[in-house]
Order: sequence, then structure tokens, then C-alpha cells
Amino acid sequence: MNCPRSIKLKALVPKVEESPHAAEGTAAHELAEMCLRDSLDPEDFIGLPIDGFEVGEEMAEAVRVYVDFCRQFKGEAEIEKRFNLGFIHKDIFGTADFSVYNPDSKALSVVDYKHGKGVVVSPEWNSQLMIYSLGASWGHDDCEKISMTIVQPRAYHEDGVIRSWFIDKKDLYSWAFDVLRPAALRTEDENARIEAGAHCRFCKAIAICPAQSKRALEIAKTDFENPVLPDPEKMTPEQISKVIELSGAFSSWADRVRSYAKARLELGDEIPGFKLVERRSNRIWAPGNARVEDFLKEKLGEGAYVKKLVSPAGAERALKKSGIKAKEAKDLLEPLWVKPDRGTTIVPSEDKRTAVAIPIVEEFSDNIAFLK
Repeated sequence: MNCPRSIKLKALVPKVEESPHAAEGTAAHELAEMCLRDSLDPEDFIGLPIDGFEVGEEMAEAVRVYVDFCRQFKGEAEIEKRFNLGFIHKDIFGTADFSVYNPDSKALSVVDYKHGKGVVVSPEWNSQLMIYSLGASWGHDDCEKISMTIVQPRAYHEDGVIRSWFIDKKDLYSWAFDVLRPAALRTEDENARIEAGAHCRFCKAIAICPAQSKRALEIAKTDFENPVLPDPEKMTPEQISKVIELSGAFSSWADRVRSYAKARLELGDEIPGFKLVERRSNRIWAPGNARVEDFLKEKLGEGAYVKKLVSPAGAERALKKSGIKAKEAKDLLEPLWVKPDRGTTIVPSEDKRTAVAIPIVEEFSDNIAFLK
């Protein structure tokens, strides 16, 4: 919607492998789906592989937040519902993570799970979530209101990790025909507008996008033949702000270029100065070999296993499973855990977190260097 030409550009890009972060998110979604469909607990999968990722405590705890939220709804839930919005545009389709309709209140609830922690997502006027809601609402003719919820357990937000927004169905469909459909039709224009911006971060065409490459070079104030990057100490605060603002798109563009180059090499093309080699690999126990554990237990005894304490969240769950009430379990553990100070991080000014108060230093020792 921000860049109509991106659709045609994406069609020119050979298929590249999923980034590790995207692959991890796919595995987390798969875990969530299995738990919701079969009434299972995410913690039961810790140590097991899903889509090439071993489920760890962090993934299980994050998925648990989403699963518990979805399970509170009454009614017939639809999990990973495929939909096609051909009545708006032939190429708009997708899969809604979770939805449930309540005929008594004539309300539809649509929930989208976000496993990522790098980009905080808001449900308000979220076009992706609104498209999911259009797909989930199909067939519920008497629906009047829709709640759209983002569950993003690993990303900080002042409003919490579960954030909801509400819209009347008639307003959603007005948006579909007044905003979404015209935007989709604009992508069919051979001379459609192309525009770089924050929306480029996850675009599959970023590696070949002329607007993005031009923007990246303008940021760096350089060219490929004579790269000259300015010294941060010689940059103005405004210049520093601009580089930080656009660094996410720049690094995403560079990563996409590398993936694109790999795909070209795999097709037999040449990229001057680079080649494909086998990745380094560490030894693992042969999958499915039942003799491994028995052999190691026989030879090493308890040394065959690596033991570690459960996390505070894991201990809290275990205490509750043993019959201790939630508040009592929390009170028992509270004196035992701390949140370590991990320092500070830089975020955009619109981030809702309170800025750290930095004390004003009036005197500097001779050995302190600082920017003038």
C-alpha cells in the first residue's frame, strides 16, 4: 500500500531462504497451532525440534501467553483459517492465526500472534490484521463488531504484550472498498509509484529496489567505487539521527542483497569476488538412533545429562501444577529472582518507554574524552 511497484518487483526476485528470525517465527506459529488444535501445553515440547528449531523455554513461554489468551474465548474457534478476498481483489488472500465468533453478542474476535521482538506492532488501523479480519468475518453475515488483537510476548510495549483494537464491521468493509481495493488496483499499473521508507524493512524486493539502493547510498554519502563514510564525531546531531532512523532499512537491504546473491550463485550465475562453500557443521547424535541414550547412560551414568534450574517462569508454572495457587506461587518466588540490569538501548522518540535520566556532569577528568 505504501509502494505499489513492490508487487511487480517481488516477482523478479528468485526465491531465497527464510531468515533465521522468520524461520523461528514460523516454528513458533506451528507450535501454537499444535497446542490449540490438540489441547497441548507448549512446555511439553521443550527440547523437541519443530521445523528445524529446537523449542526452548523462551519460545514455550511466549507461545503460552498466546495460547492462554486464545483459550479464554467461548465458541467455535477457527485456527489458521485460510481465506481469499477475491471479491475485493483476485490476489488478496492469507491465513488468520485465530478467530472466534460469538453469535449472542454478534462479535468476532481475531487474534494475531507475533513472535518477533525487534518491531513492536500495533493493532490500530493495522492493514494486515484488518485483512485477516475481513477473511475471518466471511460467512458471519450478522456480525456487527470486530475485536483485533496482537499478542507479542517478546516485545516491550507500555500497553502490555496483548493489545486490542475494536472496529464496527461496516467500517471495516468501508475501508476494504475505499482504501484496500484502490491500493490493490494501483499495483497493476506498469508505472506504479515506487517509494522507499520504513515499510521497506521486510520487503522481499529490497535487494533489487532502485529507490532503496539510491536511498541507502544517500544515507552513506558514498558510492561503490569510492566509499567514504563520515566519522560520527564529525556529524551533526541531525545527521546522526537520520542514520539511526534509516539504519534498520539499510541493514535489511544489505541482508536481502546477500540472500539474493546466494540465490543467484545457486542458479549458476557469477558474483565477482564471491563463491558458494559448504557451511561448517558440528557433530550431533544421529536422529532416531535409540541406542544413543542407552549407551551413554551405561558408560557415563548421570554424566550423560546436562542439568540446569528451570527459569522463574517455569518454576511458577510447576508450582501451580503442583496445586499451589497462582498468587502464592508468585509470592514464594518473588524474593528469589531479580531482573538484571542490561544497560540502555536507543529507540525512536515516539517509543512509550520513559527516557533514562542521565545526570549532568559538571566536571570532567583529564582522561575523559567526549564529543564537542
